[in-house]
Amino acid sequence: MVVVALMVDLIVLLFLLLSIAFAVLGSIPQKGIENKLPQSVSIENDEILFVSQMCTKSFLVSDVKRVKDMGEWYVIDFYFPNKNLFCVCQKDLLIEGSIDEFEKLFEDKLVRTNE
Repeated sequence: MVVVALMVDLIVLLFLLLSIAFAVLGSIPQKGIENKLPQSVSIENDEILFVSQMCTKSFLVSDVKRVKDMGEWYVIDFYFPNKNLFCVCQKDLLIEGSIDEFEKLFEDKLVRTNE
């Protein structure tokens, strides 16, 4: 394929080499999702703080679009542009406050699912 690409045009060869490079880079295993999941979640002064191994993010409570109750954990969805796939809270890791207080804070945005 390289010989044919050389005969056709240099741009075709460049496209071929870039395709191969992306394929090789795409096959390298990425760091696991566990690095992106929050290790701690705190709510203070109308602000939600998510701390993971990779980063720390904070959002306003007023930016919460929906809180999905998934049984043993919550998924917190935010309005655009504050989308984040890793905003989850595991119920059994609650150390301050109670589940009732958490649900009361988001009572108008709480959606219970049966998944």
